[in-house]
Amino acid sequence: MWWILIILGLLIVFLAIILARTLAFKPPVVEAPLIVEVPVDGDKTAANLAQMIRCKTVSSLDESMVDKAAFEEFPRLLEQMYPKVHAA
Repeated sequence: MWWILIILGLLIVFLAIILARTLAFKPPVVEAPLIVEVPVDGDKTAANLAQMIRCKTVSSLDESMVDKAAFEEFPRLLEQMYPKVHAA
């Protein structure tokens, strides 16, 4: 019977330590990263997307049905629309 009281006492001490450490915990202060807004031309972006969607880059298991010229046109189109991204 005395060992139950010892185990119960140790459990209470353990829970008291956990509670004390939880209450004393202070999370570190982290500065939020600086957010820089980039202006976006919505009309130009929509036009570029529409032009990219028009590229018929549809693949097929049958190689004879694949238009390889369309696949080669797409990277050139991206380079033309976004030269700074392409250069990087």
